[in-house]
Amino acid sequence: MKRIMLLAALMMSGVCNAKDNKVINAVKTQPDVASYIKRALETPTNQVIFHQMPLDSLCGFAGCESRVLVNVMVSSNSSNAPVTSKLVIVSYMDLNDDLAPKVQLTFLK
Repeated sequence: MKRIMLLAALMMSGVCNAKDNKVINAVKTQPDVASYIKRALETPTNQVIFHQMPLDSLCGFAGCESRVLVNVMVSSNSSNAPVTSKLVIVSYMDLNDDLAPKVQLTFLK
């Protein structure tokens, strides 16, 4: 059963590419998220995990605009510890693969 679940998780997980790294790095550099991560990592048993889910993409004459939902999740290895998360919507205009995408963050409360 564990092998089937592991195989399913590997099949459903997306391949991380350069754009994904740019999105995660943009989220990490935001002051609210950076302080959230800093507070979380003060406890040695905590770990921070980033999950991404593409929301939509629209391409036109000027390029493609994409939106991604990023979940910044803090979990702990200790027993009965709560899992907390912060949801961020990242939208960017990708005009050229050589240029860094413009990122606008919208925090969900």
